[in-house]
Order: sequence, then structure tokens, then C-alpha cells
Amino acid sequence: MGKRVAKLEQTTGEIKDILVRLEPALTQIGKDVTDLKSEVAVLRTDLAETKADVAGLHKEMTSVDKDLSTINGKISQFPSLWGLFFGMAAFFIAASAIIFTVATIK
Repeated sequence: MGKRVAKLEQTTGEIKDILVRLEPALTQIGKDVTDLKSEVAVLRTDLAETKADVAGLHKEMTSVDKDLSTINGKISQFPSLWGLFFGMAAFFIAASAIIFTVATIK
């Protein structure tokens, strides 16, 4: 019986030594978990703000897309460079014909 009690006391002492070594590690883990919870809360807030920013950007991009479509439609209604060239040529030919006609009538 004495040997069993001595063995039990020895085992209890070893367990106590292990617990003394584990206590600071467990305390640090507890602090780390608390810090991690705080950081996760900050990240959630940042994520919510980022989502709101992205939604705002999407709205702005939609508006810009509509504006560009409007501008593109207006630009397509402008005469082309060739159209202007031939229009100017027609004007000069008509003006020359009128001048020639007036000059020959006198």
C-alpha cells in the first residue's frame, strides 16, 4: 500500500509540474483568442464598409456607362469626315457654278 501511495504522490507531482508549465501557455492562448476576436470584429466592420464602397462604385459605374452610351449615340449622329469633305466640295462646285453663270450673263 505504501508503494502505491508513493507512486501516486510521484505521479501527482509530475502532473502538477506539467500544469505549472502549461498555465502560462494557456493564459497566452486566452489573450491571443481575445485579440483575435477584436481583430475579427474590426475586419467585419472593414468588410461592411468595403461592400458599401463597392455598391457605390457599381452605382457610379452604371451611371458612367449610361452617360457613355448617350455620348456614343450623339457622336454617331455627327457627320463623318468624308461627309464633311464631300459637303464642302459640293458647296464649292455649286458656288463656282453660280459665279460662272453670273459672270457669263454680263
